[in-house]
Amino acid sequence: MNSTMMSKFKSIIIFAIIVILTCCSLSCTIKSKEKKEIYFKITWDDKSSRGEAILNIVEGFNNSQDNIHVTMLGGSEDKDEYLQALSSDTVDVYVMPYRFIRNSSISTELYPLTDYFSNEADKYYETIIELVETKKGIMGVPWIGHSMGIVFNKELVNQAEIDPYKWKTTQDLLEACMAVDTMTESKGLGLVGADHHDVTWMLSQFIYTYGGRLMELDENGEMNKVAINSKESIEAIDFYIKKLGKFAQDGWEDDTGLEVMELFASEEIAFEIQGPWAISDIWKRGYPFEIGTISLSQIGMYSEVGPLMLTVSKDSLMIDEAKEFISYLIDEDTLEKIMDGEYDPKHEEYYPFRVPLKKNMENSQFFKQYPEFLVFIEGYKKPSINTPSEEWAEKRKQLYSYYIHEAIIGNITIEEALELIEK
Repeated sequence: MNSTMMSKFKSIIIFAIIVILTCCSLSCTIKSKEKKEIYFKITWDDKSSRGEAILNIVEGFNNSQDNIHVTMLGGSEDKDEYLQALSSDTVDVYVMPYRFIRNSSISTELYPLTDYFSNEADKYYETIIELVETKKGIMGVPWIGHSMGIVFNKELVNQAEIDPYKWKTTQDLLEACMAVDTMTESKGLGLVGADHHDVTWMLSQFIYTYGGRLMELDENGEMNKVAINSKESIEAIDFYIKKLGKFAQDGWEDDTGLEVMELFASEEIAFEIQGPWAISDIWKRGYPFEIGTISLSQIGMYSEVGPLMLTVSKDSLMIDEAKEFISYLIDEDTLEKIMDGEYDPKHEEYYPFRVPLKKNMENSQFFKQYPEFLVFIEGYKKPSINTPSEEWAEKRKQLYSYYIHEAIIGNITIEEALELIEK
């Protein structure tokens, strides 16, 4: 072969290689463009530490997929923000507070997940499923959230010679507070009493426990009438103020949950009713003492809950893909990644901020190592619903905490407070 032919042959080879590489590049580009895009909106700022924690999980899904890509959007718990997104059809999958699912203006925009959820239902407490069930069916899938438990200082408990793991009733809690008050230099249970949101969720737990309720709902899940003014509520509030109050911290009448956590950390109280962040708080303070937890359901109490649900827009063009993404989010391995927590730059560590809602997480590695977090899943056995509807949410802000605080500080009676809330 002469040099001219060799040169032509090389040119042909090079041209063929360029064509092949170009085709491969175009093929990869086309394949990439063929990925179906899902938009996923959370309840936190996507740039926050919690947003970044969720994004890590979303990226895990994206890395496992050839045909689906999820873009995460930040958000809040503002109802109008949800309505705007639903009306503009910009989001496929939402993280949604439970209270919105029964709001008629929102629920009509959601895709029923009854058939999809049927194979998962037995992995959740029935009380959680009831929160996402409407006349149209199951409108959301339980994902993560919080409940409340009793967190205690093991050193103070030992000094008082009591064993919380054997408690069965609220009377046991009261007697334990008396023992701590008598046998240690600390007080019993940290209470909140300020005109603040914290006093509403704290007290609602006792109202439900004593057989009361905040309101009656109609068949659509909307507020029918206020029902807080009852003998059961009076008994519950009397127990809280006049009995437990005797063994609470000085000045509890003007404290919020924040002050309670500070007092617990400084060992001025032996018990607090808090969520999973109470454990993280003690970790952040350098483990000043050993803590234990029991669920409120152990003593027959209802627990304030804040479950977040996964919902799908009825106008989404990616229903099947949305279901596949949700399946990934509620998988036990993925749920355990929630417990990796959010980054705290002050302490340069990661701390849990919510727990999964599946009741079978006790065999996962995290919960084997830190079983004290399990009580915050068990809290969903008996949930106290502090916001049974959006209408109640507004009344709670305007009236509930104010009049209860007035009763706590003695300006009005418990009966008068409940009458004023009802009116």
